[in-house]
Amino acid sequence: MSLETEEDEISSGLNTKGLNESFHEFPENDSRKDSLHSSENPKVVDSTESQHVISYEAPKADDNEQSHKMTENVSKSDLPEKRHEYEFSAEINAATVPPGVSEADVRKYKLLPSAEKNTGELYQTLSEAVDEDAKTDTLPSGGNPENAEGESTYTLPEEKDENFTLTLNDKGLRDVSLLIFQNQHLKYLHLCNNEIKALHSNIGNLINLEVLLVERNRLTSLPPEISLLHKLTVLNVSHNLLSYLPKELPKLVNIKELFLSHNNIDEFPFALKNLETLELAGNKLKTLPDTIADMKNLKVLNIDSNQILIFPKVVCYLPNLVKLSICENLIQSLPKDIKELKKLREFSISSNKLIFLPVQLFQLTKLEELRVDDNKLEFLSDKVENLQELRFLNLAKNLFRNIPENLCNCTMLKYLILHDNQLTQLPANIHKLKHLKEFSLSRNQLASLDEQMSHFKDLSVVELSGNALTYIPVELKNCMWITKVDLSNNKLSQFPHALCALFDLKCLNLSGNCISEIIPGISYIKNLEHLCLSKNKLSSFSACLCSLTKLIYLDVSENEINSMPAMVSEMKALQVLLLHCNKLDLFPEELCSLKSLQTLSLSDNQIKSIPLQISSLEVIKELNVSNNQFLSFPSEICHLSSLEKLTVCQMNGVKLTEVPEEISKLICLRELDVSHNALKEIPDGIGKLEYLVHLIANNNEISQLPTSITSLRNLQQLDLSGNRLISLPAGLRHLHLLTDINFDGNALSEPLQEVCKGKQLHPILCYLESADERDAKILQKILEVIADNVPYENVEFFCQKLQLHHADIKSLENSRAVKPEEKITTALNIWRSENQVLSSAEMIDKLIRILKYPPYISSGIPFLGHAIAFGKSPIEFLENAYEQYGPVFSFTMVGKTFTYLLGSDAAALLFNSKNEDLNAEDVYSRLTTPVFGKGVAYDVPNMVFLEQKKMLKTGLNIGQFKQHVSVIEEETKEYFKTWGESGEKNLFEALSELIILTASHCLHGKEIRSLLNEKVAQLYADLDGGFTHAAWLLPGWLPLPSFRRRDRAHREIKNIFYKVIQKRRKSEEKEDDMLQTLLDASYKDGRLLTDDEIAGMLIGLLLAGQHTSSTTSAWLGFFLARDKSIQEKCYAEQKAVCGDDLPPLTYEHLKDLSLLDRCLKETLRLRPPIMTMMRMAKTPQTVAGYSIPPGHQVCVSPTVNHRLKDSWKDALDFKPDRYLQDNPAAAEKFAYVPFGAGRHRCIGENFAYVQIKTIWSTLLRLYEFDLINDYFPTINYTTMIHTPNNPVIRYKRRSL
Repeated sequence: MSLETEEDEISSGLNTKGLNESFHEFPENDSRKDSLHSSENPKVVDSTESQHVISYEAPKADDNEQSHKMTENVSKSDLPEKRHEYEFSAEINAATVPPGVSEADVRKYKLLPSAEKNTGELYQTLSEAVDEDAKTDTLPSGGNPENAEGESTYTLPEEKDENFTLTLNDKGLRDVSLLIFQNQHLKYLHLCNNEIKALHSNIGNLINLEVLLVERNRLTSLPPEISLLHKLTVLNVSHNLLSYLPKELPKLVNIKELFLSHNNIDEFPFALKNLETLELAGNKLKTLPDTIADMKNLKVLNIDSNQILIFPKVVCYLPNLVKLSICENLIQSLPKDIKELKKLREFSISSNKLIFLPVQLFQLTKLEELRVDDNKLEFLSDKVENLQELRFLNLAKNLFRNIPENLCNCTMLKYLILHDNQLTQLPANIHKLKHLKEFSLSRNQLASLDEQMSHFKDLSVVELSGNALTYIPVELKNCMWITKVDLSNNKLSQFPHALCALFDLKCLNLSGNCISEIIPGISYIKNLEHLCLSKNKLSSFSACLCSLTKLIYLDVSENEINSMPAMVSEMKALQVLLLHCNKLDLFPEELCSLKSLQTLSLSDNQIKSIPLQISSLEVIKELNVSNNQFLSFPSEICHLSSLEKLTVCQMNGVKLTEVPEEISKLICLRELDVSHNALKEIPDGIGKLEYLVHLIANNNEISQLPTSITSLRNLQQLDLSGNRLISLPAGLRHLHLLTDINFDGNALSEPLQEVCKGKQLHPILCYLESADERDAKILQKILEVIADNVPYENVEFFCQKLQLHHADIKSLENSRAVKPEEKITTALNIWRSENQVLSSAEMIDKLIRILKYPPYISSGIPFLGHAIAFGKSPIEFLENAYEQYGPVFSFTMVGKTFTYLLGSDAAALLFNSKNEDLNAEDVYSRLTTPVFGKGVAYDVPNMVFLEQKKMLKTGLNIGQFKQHVSVIEEETKEYFKTWGESGEKNLFEALSELIILTASHCLHGKEIRSLLNEKVAQLYADLDGGFTHAAWLLPGWLPLPSFRRRDRAHREIKNIFYKVIQKRRKSEEKEDDMLQTLLDASYKDGRLLTDDEIAGMLIGLLLAGQHTSSTTSAWLGFFLARDKSIQEKCYAEQKAVCGDDLPPLTYEHLKDLSLLDRCLKETLRLRPPIMTMMRMAKTPQTVAGYSIPPGHQVCVSPTVNHRLKDSWKDALDFKPDRYLQDNPAAAEKFAYVPFGAGRHRCIGENFAYVQIKTIWSTLLRLYEFDLINDYFPTINYTTMIHTPNNPVIRYKRRSL
């Protein structure tokens, strides 16, 4: 079995967006949006004259289509920011000059007074739809900046001309009126953000049209007549559904700007010779044609987010290209011809698969901005120093271990982005970058900072989070213009003194360090506005913080603060204060003097009451007091009339039993969360909260809703799941905005639970209105309808759905007295007679639920059900059921109902589920607790288990893996010394022992590994014997020999671990291993792990992976022995990757052993060690149209999913090269799940790959392997892990 991860996040419930801004605000965040803004931007004219613009109010789309309407603002990333600043509304008084107009012709574009406009019949027809207050719109601007040197605007035009702009943005248009195409004077037509599916062929009449904007519609094609628009200079059809372009497009000889981003275009076969800007981002292009080379005037090219595998060499021969963006593709290398782009100033190739940058790239001496982030680069050429004009360089998210000193010769550099690499130090001459403004080094491996940073006199933003810094040099104080510093998640034990001299500092993040006190010098940072000190070791709220009178945002959560100083009242500007997860016993009354406070979080403390003085917080909007120790609901909160969001969720606190009527005083409240309490009812006063939008009261004991709830006309979300509701008020039909509802886990009969399951209000209301009709007459009618619509050929399947007794089904099938067409009616009558104790309403309820249950495979064997057939050949049983019943079906074994979800789509339910819906503890705890011990894994609440897994995951990192490779290699060589030159051995037995040795050495530490001997190995074997079908099915207290051996082994192994743990605790030296990781770890509440918890987690970590690794390793060996050609290729790969002399393995070698990696993946596909992953359904679930009731054991079989012919070609063949394809499983997300998936993915997956690949790399170097008499092991289905039967293999030492 495997330990699975679940990445659920626990929200504090506060919305601090806008105040809690990220410290990652470097230009690269917007760089891609701005990467194509032309360097030749024309200036924009602000005109005081008005222009007559028609804004046509067209009929809106139907409601069902309106729901698809794009409502967001028009994207400006698809248009150069200053080249054409279009404002798609009729609200702006501005006029600009069209593109391509020389300074001499500017006078022709003077705006005319509206009285002089002659718009003809079009104006007369459309003017009725124009608002009286319609203001002038914008005309596109353009021009040659070389003719406007030093000017801030163009001169006002002097000659008159008929300029006509028609703006119809955001009108819900489905079609464009034919009247529009009758005006030949139209020059600028804006149709963005509508529902237009096609442009009429009459568009060719607009012979003077210069700019056509149809962005964000539903166009599937462009009419050929668009080629008649010979004066068209700008065409924007981005964000549509175009899959091809008309062949007549090249006839647009004056087109300068063409925007085709975010469509479905797979080729661009044209050469538009006058084109200057071409945007093709977000399409399906795989390459560019050679004809692109004819576009000699092209300056801006964007082909981001396509499917390009090879850099289009033809791009290198665009002589005037200034800006090139080809991000988010699959490019692995750049051609040498890149050097031909002599004029290139901005180059972005982020998010590709580059492994190196050619030196020719560094011949582009005019390059000012270079973005190569999110690739696989390890080295940067010294030739980078040639880029003397470079201002912006982004190398983030690569594999750099060092940066060449030559980079520092790029002295004009202002922005240097290096985060998410593996840097351990900075270049020695970093001080040369004297103009540096923003410097990002987050998430590297820096242990110290170079004092040379003090030379960065212009530095404004510095990011150093996620390193291993223990000290900040005092010389940093010389960088006196710094405004933002991020030092979070380092190893700082003291507040850095250097920061106190940064008088302009506004944002400071020191969260996730080990700081225990704040120094007085912090008071010198007078301009500080945003300070984050969460996850440190502060034992008190320092009075020094109170001197920061301009502070707006303060986060001191997850510390050990137990009181507040009186001086906190001096923090007059404070708007957000986060104090959750501290040790406050009393509500700090001092906070009540913070008149500007808008957000306050005090959750997860030990507060028992709230003072009346809290009413002094007159502008507070958000308050979170969850998980405290209130004896009753703190009614003092009800005096906060400005409050908009209140969270009193007591998941981990004392449960509240009532909410006072005074809640009605919170007249501004928009969101109320009182979930996870013990509330019996919701007060009537709730109905007075007229602005309430979200009401969250799940997991309480509410049995009835107040009628006043129907007065909440603004309510949009209502979560009452996990309560005791029996009925819902019919007045819910008045809540027209209510769309997000959840009544799961109640015992509803009015309406039925199944009606509520869909979480749609309309069917619930319909049901409530017709509730009186649910009687015997209606039941009879339902039965008749069912009987008339179920084909009698499906009688057996239908009877199984009704869950009739097996004998009744066979009797009905074989009966000659009943006509075939009457058998469905007879089956329904049998079912009705068996349920006579139910009322008609309850029968309808049950019938609906049963018919929505998955297909049920009946059995004539009581209690055991299908246990014998399943146990004999589970894979064959499941595959036959899949063929007969589809991807979802149920059957019974040993008194339990199992529902299998086969195939990727069905399996998604389990892998995406939350633990409160599909529970793992109820299935696995009986099996794991006797082996791992109490207090760990499935013996603790899920939230605790999640914390434990995160602790373990911390120790399973790349740094550790690099050390593990040599350890595993040496253990393997040592173990197989006893095999000699040749022979026949039990491979599975050997690998099982080796896996224990290597896993113990790597995961437990050297002390525990040194204690491994034959006696301890036998203890592990006895403990491992606890993973049996008997242990899963039978009570643990039974005096079975295997149970006794398991329990004795558990006690003795823990005693061994206790001694090692205690010895390590007393030692002053710290080792870098998993044991030390657990000794240093703590829960969110600050509690350290006990010795018993550590011992249990170490046992679990070892045994959970021992089964999977040993079984997979053995099967891999037999697959390689069966296919000798693949085996020899794997051996050849060892030499090709590592060298002919086969030096010791490294982690980098393992990453490059791609064939061995594919062989391992294919082994895991054909022989996944775990045949079934299970959960217990705690709440009703829906999948593939079926409803799974609580109590079913919901299962996914990786083995079956890996063999489905629907998903895999040649599914039963061992074909490692299938993984050379991008989508070997037909792109199905859960078709390949050997380690689980989603939030349940195994945390040990990466270690397993390192372990198995290292072992088999070593074995392939040592031996050749063969099958014995062509015997390939069969599968042993008697164990929970499907091991090979008679796993003996023949071997012979390789001759070097």
